[in-house]
Amino acid sequence: MKKCILAALVGLSLSGAALADKPEEIARDLSFVTVPAVQAIYATQKLFPGQVYDVDLESNFVGYYWQVKVLTNDQRLIEAYVDGKTGEVVAADETN
Repeated sequence: MKKCILAALVGLSLSGAALADKPEEIARDLSFVTVPAVQAIYATQKLFPGQVYDVDLESNFVGYYWQVKVLTNDQRLIEAYVDGKTGEVVAADETN
């Protein structure tokens, strides 16, 4: 069971890096991020326990952040935003 979860987390981590199409652009984007996707998932699940179904690496004028989507145990859809440098959940929205 733990191996299955780890494999899923590694896959999510790698898929989140796909901001750019070219390998050198992906490497550049990841060089600005000190928090791995797995750490962003753990930080999100502390606040919103449930099933993570998507993780993406995003950027804006402030910097890079992880967008973590969760189906919570009480069946809410949450999009959490985790700072790519600190690992802190800086915002969250409930979606429909």
